[in-house]
Amino acid sequence: LIRVAVQKVGIPLPQAIRMMTENPAKIIGIDACKGHLKEGYDADVILFDDALELKRVLYKGRTVID
Repeated sequence: LIRVAVQKVGIPLPQAIRMMTENPAKIIGIDACKGHLKEGYDADVILFDDALELKRVLYKGRTVID
C-alpha cells in the first residue's frame, strides 16, 4: 500500500509511511509499542529498495522475510 500511495496517488513517502504505521497504531490502541521506530517499541520494520519493492521484513527485531 505504501508503494501504491506514493507511485499511483502521489502521496509523499514520509506521509504514506505515517498513514500505514502511526495512524493505524493509534486507531487500534497499540501506539504505546508500535507505530514508531524508537527505543522501547517493537522492532517491526519493512525494508524497501528505491522502487519501493519489498526487500526484508523484521518482526520484533527478527528477520522473517529476506
